[in-house]
Amino acid sequence: MSLDKMMELQTVRYGEDGLFILDTTKLPRNLEYIKMETVEECFDAIRTLKVRGAPAIGVAAAYALVLAAEEARQTSYEEFYEDFKRAKDYLAKSRPTAVNLFWALDRIDRMVQKHRGESPH
Repeated sequence: MSLDKMMELQTVRYGEDGLFILDTTKLPRNLEYIKMETVEECFDAIRTLKVRGAPAIGVAAAYALVLAAEEARQTSYEEFYEDFKRAKDYLAKSRPTAVNLFWALDRIDRMVQKHRGESPH
Protein backbone atom coordinates (compact mmCIF):
# COMPACT_ATOMS: atom_id res chain seq x y z
CA MET A 1 0.00 0.00 0.00
CA SER A 2 1.39 3.40 -0.92
CA LEU A 3 2.06 6.06 1.68
CA ASP A 4 -0.53 8.34 0.02
CA LYS A 5 -3.16 5.62 0.30
CA MET A 6 -2.28 5.00 3.95
CA MET A 7 -2.64 8.71 4.73
CA GLU A 8 -6.25 8.54 3.46
CA LEU A 9 -7.24 5.69 5.78
CA GLN A 10 -9.94 6.18 8.36
CA THR A 11 -9.33 4.10 11.46
CA VAL A 12 -12.96 4.50 12.54
CA ARG A 13 -16.05 4.99 10.39
CA TYR A 14 -19.50 5.61 11.82
CA GLY A 15 -22.76 5.95 9.99
CA GLU A 16 -26.34 4.76 9.85
CA ASP A 17 -25.10 1.20 9.39
CA GLY A 18 -23.01 1.22 12.59
CA LEU A 19 -19.40 1.49 13.65
CA PHE A 20 -16.59 0.05 11.56
CA ILE A 21 -12.98 -0.10 12.65
CA LEU A 22 -9.90 -0.61 10.54
CA ASP A 23 -8.40 -4.00 11.37
CA THR A 24 -4.80 -2.93 11.89
CA THR A 25 -3.66 -6.56 12.15
CA LYS A 26 -4.28 -6.89 8.40
CA LEU A 27 -2.12 -3.92 7.41
CA PRO A 28 -0.15 -3.22 5.27
CA ARG A 29 -1.17 -5.94 2.84
CA ASN A 30 -4.95 -5.80 3.27
CA LEU A 31 -7.40 -3.06 4.02
CA GLU A 32 -10.26 -4.54 6.03
CA TYR A 33 -12.89 -2.96 8.23
CA ILE A 34 -14.75 -4.83 10.95
CA LYS A 35 -18.31 -3.95 11.91
CA MET A 36 -18.70 -3.62 15.67
CA GLU A 37 -22.05 -5.14 16.61
CA THR A 38 -21.58 -6.42 20.15
CA VAL A 39 -19.77 -5.49 23.34
CA GLU A 40 -17.76 -8.69 22.97
CA GLU A 41 -16.63 -7.77 19.45
CA CYS A 42 -15.46 -4.37 20.69
CA PHE A 43 -13.64 -6.02 23.60
CA ASP A 44 -11.94 -8.47 21.24
CA ALA A 45 -10.93 -5.74 18.78
CA ILE A 46 -9.32 -3.71 21.58
CA ARG A 47 -7.65 -6.71 23.24
CA THR A 48 -6.23 -8.24 20.06
CA LEU A 49 -4.93 -4.91 18.73
CA LYS A 50 -7.29 -4.87 15.78
CA VAL A 51 -8.08 -1.32 16.82
CA ARG A 52 -5.00 0.75 17.61
CA GLY A 53 -4.31 4.30 18.48
CA ALA A 54 -5.59 6.12 21.54
CA PRO A 55 -8.50 7.95 19.87
CA ALA A 56 -9.74 4.85 18.05
CA ILE A 57 -9.59 2.78 21.24
CA GLY A 58 -11.63 5.45 23.03
CA VAL A 59 -14.25 5.43 20.29
CA ALA A 60 -14.50 1.63 20.29
CA ALA A 61 -14.89 1.56 24.08
CA ALA A 62 -17.51 4.31 24.12
CA TYR A 63 -19.46 2.59 21.36
CA ALA A 64 -19.32 -0.69 23.29
CA LEU A 65 -20.91 1.08 26.25
CA VAL A 66 -23.67 2.37 23.99
CA LEU A 67 -24.32 -1.20 22.90
CA ALA A 68 -24.25 -2.33 26.55
CA ALA A 69 -26.70 0.40 27.53
CA GLU A 70 -29.10 -0.74 24.82
CA GLU A 71 -28.97 -4.30 26.21
CA ALA A 72 -29.17 -3.30 29.89
CA ARG A 73 -32.26 -3.84 31.98
CA GLN A 74 -34.50 -0.79 31.71
CA THR A 75 -36.76 -1.37 34.70
CA SER A 76 -34.93 0.99 37.07
CA TYR A 77 -31.85 3.16 37.11
CA GLU A 78 -30.22 0.87 39.66
CA GLU A 79 -30.65 -2.22 37.50
CA PHE A 80 -29.64 -0.31 34.40
CA TYR A 81 -26.51 1.01 36.11
CA GLU A 82 -25.60 -2.42 37.47
CA ASP A 83 -25.63 -3.86 33.92
CA PHE A 84 -23.82 -0.81 32.55
CA LYS A 85 -21.13 -1.01 35.24
CA ARG A 86 -20.62 -4.73 34.56
CA ALA A 87 -19.97 -3.92 30.90
CA LYS A 88 -17.65 -1.05 31.83
CA ASP A 89 -15.60 -3.29 34.13
CA TYR A 90 -15.47 -5.98 31.46
CA LEU A 91 -14.22 -3.54 28.81
CA ALA A 92 -11.57 -2.18 31.18
CA LYS A 93 -9.94 -5.61 31.12
CA SER A 94 -9.49 -5.53 27.34
CA ARG A 95 -6.30 -3.46 27.51
CA PRO A 96 -5.43 -2.43 31.08
CA THR A 97 -2.64 -0.02 30.07
CA ALA A 98 -4.60 1.97 27.48
CA VAL A 99 -5.14 5.44 28.96
CA ASN A 100 -7.78 6.49 26.42
CA LEU A 101 -9.72 3.33 27.09
CA PHE A 102 -10.21 4.35 30.70
CA TRP A 103 -10.78 7.98 29.77
CA ALA A 104 -13.65 7.00 27.47
CA LEU A 105 -15.15 4.50 29.91
CA ASP A 106 -15.03 6.99 32.79
CA ARG A 107 -16.42 9.83 30.72
CA ILE A 108 -19.44 7.79 29.64
CA ASP A 109 -19.89 6.59 33.23
CA ARG A 110 -19.99 10.17 34.50
CA MET A 111 -22.69 11.02 31.95
CA VAL A 112 -24.77 8.03 33.01
CA GLN A 113 -24.45 9.02 36.67
CA LYS A 114 -25.29 12.64 35.87
CA HIS A 115 -28.66 11.48 34.55
CA ARG A 116 -29.34 9.22 37.52
CA GLY A 117 -32.81 10.59 38.27
CA GLU A 118 -34.07 10.15 34.72
CA SER A 119 -35.89 7.16 33.34
CA PRO A 120 -33.60 4.70 31.57
CA HIS A 121 -36.16 4.32 28.75
